[in-house]
Amino acid sequence: IAVDVNRNVYIAESGYNRILKYKRNGLLLQTLTHGPGGSQDRFHFPVGNVINNNEVFVSDSMNYRIIVFDLTGKPLRYWQFYDTSTTPINIAIWGDSYLLIASRGHTEQGRMIFGTVSKYDLYGTFLGTTSRDGLSPRGIDVNFNKQKIYVTNYYEFISVLDTF
Repeated sequence: IAVDVNRNVYIAESGYNRILKYKRNGLLLQTLTHGPGGSQDRFHFPVGNVINNNEVFVSDSMNYRIIVFDLTGKPLRYWQFYDTSTTPINIAIWGDSYLLIASRGHTEQGRMIFGTVSKYDLYGTFLGTTSRDGLSPRGIDVNFNKQKIYVTNYYEFISVLDTF
C-alpha cells in the first residue's frame, strides 16, 4: 500500500495483476493493469508499490522489472532485469534518491541462493547489493533517520540491515 500527496491510496493486487487507486474515502478512482506498451504488456504479479515525488514505483515481479508512473497512471519509464534470478518482490524509497529492491531467494542446481536487497537510483542505475545467509525477503521498509533497513523474511520474522 502507498499513499500519494493527495492522500489517494494505491494497492498492489497481485492475484489480479493490477494496481488499484482509491480516494481516501474508499471510492475507486483508477485501475492500472498495464505497463509501458499498452494492453499487450500487462502486469504479471505486481507486488510492491511506493510513491516518491509524485511518481508511483511498482515492482512487476514476474515480468522482472520496475515500472514508474505519474499520479495520473501514465507510464514514465521502466527498467528490466534480464537475470531472472532478480525477482523484485517488494520495494522501498531510501531518502529521496534511492530505490531499495528486495529480491527473493531461489534454488539453482539444487542449492538455495539467498535473496538480496539491492540499491538503485530512481532511474534504474544499479548502485550495490547486500545479501546474507537466510535472507529471503518478502517485505521491506526503511527508517532513514536511524539508517536501518527492515526486511521481513520468508524464513524468519524480520531482519535489520545496516545501510549500504
